[in-house]
Amino acid sequence: MSDPLPTGFKEVYTAAEDRKFPHGVDVHPDNLNEAVRSCRKAARARNINKDEELKSILFQTNTGYVMAHLRGDLMVDEEALAAVVGPIKLVPAKELPILGLEKGRMNPFTDKIYFKGQNLIHVVCPSILQNEFVWTNDDTLTGSTRFRPEMLMHRLQPVEMISISKSKE
Repeated sequence: MSDPLPTGFKEVYTAAEDRKFPHGVDVHPDNLNEAVRSCRKAARARNINKDEELKSILFQTNTGYVMAHLRGDLMVDEEALAAVVGPIKLVPAKELPILGLEKGRMNPFTDKIYFKGQNLIHVVCPSILQNEFVWTNDDTLTGSTRFRPEMLMHRLQPVEMISISKSKE
């Protein structure tokens, strides 16, 4: 991807097959000066707008898990999500280590690593399609990935595109 990068991005490589990211994802390892756990801090550290940051939030359902993906400047409309997948409960940050996860390290590609054999569905909010590229972590607190958001509909399985976001109040 030859589009200009935000100021401060020095090392770039395209994800290889032996990495956890699919083809088409630019990976920027250890490019942040500090560990970040929130979209607000990540966007600031990456020198991008918050709506370019991808937020991934994990919920538990009666049959497994659902990972919601939306713009970093929005919040999940839990009623809209539950209307589609049934009753949900946010997985608290303190329970994430049980799944091998931690706050600030979840991304759309996490399931390839941590959810093998478990029921996980992805719900992508169409709001992410407003940007040509979105950014998220590289499964670390100090690295980044950048990709075209429409690739999520082709790379994630099972996946649904549903409007599940609302403005922060």
